[in-house]
Amino acid sequence: MRHTSLVVFLCLVCVLSGNGSLFAQSNFVNGFYVTSGNDTVRGLIDDRSDKENFELCIFKTSADAGVRMLDPGDINGFGFGNVVYVKQQFKEKNGKDLVGFFKVLVDGKLSLLNFDTRYFVITKQREMYEVTRSRADATGTIKDNFQGLGNLKLLMNDCPVTNEAYLRRQYADANLKNIFVTYNECVNSPVVVLKDTRAKTKIEAGIQVLPSLVRMNDGYPMGLVTMSNNKTIAAGAFLSVLSPRFISNVELLLEANYYQYNGYGFFHYRDQNVETNNDIFVKYKALQIPVFLRIGQRFFIDVGIQNHITFKQDNTWREETITTSTVTTQFIKVEGGHLWTTGLLIGAGAKFDVGSFPLRVFARYSRNGNPFFSSRPGYQATSIGVSFQLTKN
Repeated sequence: MRHTSLVVFLCLVCVLSGNGSLFAQSNFVNGFYVTSGNDTVRGLIDDRSDKENFELCIFKTSADAGVRMLDPGDINGFGFGNVVYVKQQFKEKNGKDLVGFFKVLVDGKLSLLNFDTRYFVITKQREMYEVTRSRADATGTIKDNFQGLGNLKLLMNDCPVTNEAYLRRQYADANLKNIFVTYNECVNSPVVVLKDTRAKTKIEAGIQVLPSLVRMNDGYPMGLVTMSNNKTIAAGAFLSVLSPRFISNVELLLEANYYQYNGYGFFHYRDQNVETNNDIFVKYKALQIPVFLRIGQRFFIDVGIQNHITFKQDNTWREETITTSTVTTQFIKVEGGHLWTTGLLIGAGAKFDVGSFPLRVFARYSRNGNPFFSSRPGYQATSIGVSFQLTKN
């Protein structure tokens, strides 16, 4: 069961993550963009990975405003915190143009830009050269780019400190920032080193209630019974972690929900001259500890693993045997489900703000105990939940 659920879980995560534009957990921070006419427009910028920012700036004027998708054809650059991206066009060796928002690492007479694992120098005349030291070729082999060293020697020859001996000794991708700072200070150029001030990991906590319909089915005689009472209510707490740099647009949640179940079922059985009336009494107390991913903000989808821990069970089978001459009754203890089972959880919901504290309403379904899509799972639960976040937005 664990292996099957994990495969399904990972497949769903891949599908949902691939549609991040539909279910984006956005992380907007104060920032700005620069128009093609060099005017500055301030607002909120979606804090995403450098690779995503290379192609697109996502902007909105306020928290409640709609988003604007700005590509390199629309603006000259954008920034937030101490992070700046500028539109540039670089001619590759194959003749193709690499166009996008390059990240500025050092700004000065000679500026250092970055895209992915590649580094570039740009002059005050807007000329651009690649200075990456180590780069994988088409076969994946890492090769040294000594043309980058040659570019640095030529561009930094007006500084006696950054001479050929210095550059040969220092030339490495990890040292490029220091090389550019040393050069700009040497030629008395104002220099700014930009450091990341990205959105921090957010930890949220809250409480919740989940009115639920539950079902337990764990083999004979349970497979013959339809329980007359399957309603219960669970209550618990949740803890969520949103790390913008870990998995873009995905929030990890852990919950602990306690509930009790009391059910009764009846079935009648006839075998030749013997017939029985059968009563099944099921009682158990359980803790559900789901671990799942939440994709979305205002509207969201949940997908993950449901852990079901049953810590007290009392399952009794009352069998009344009827023959032509006698009626006998016996009580039989029925072995319950496993103490710890895992399975799949899926759900969806919406968030509403109550002041500065979010309120979420959601529906979910979970099943675990036997193989996924088995006709006889160990436990099933269909729930409507309401959660109140105790930490502010």
